[in-house]
Amino acid sequence: MTTFLEAPGDRRDAQAAAADAAVPGAACLQWREVEPGFWAASADGNFGGTVERVGKRFCARDALGTVLDVFADAASARHRVAERFAQTLPAADRWE
Repeated sequence: MTTFLEAPGDRRDAQAAAADAAVPGAACLQWREVEPGFWAASADGNFGGTVERVGKRFCARDALGTVLDVFADAASARHRVAERFAQTLPAADRWE
């Protein structure tokens, strides 16, 4: 299950967790607030991306630092990072 550690007042956590559950690989992401307004995602020691508060908006970046989009709330930004992270995971059948 995705772990969210974010600023108080973000009420979309339940919705974001439900949405992330539908994204393959997103459930393993853990979020940590590195400093006020800056969150980093990781999964099993792999860097997943960041969400940064910029004024009243939230900038989502993937693991390479590429800006994915800017969102009105942190939950939507985290969801977008989770989607990109899931896209970068290798297909399970490649390893069999």
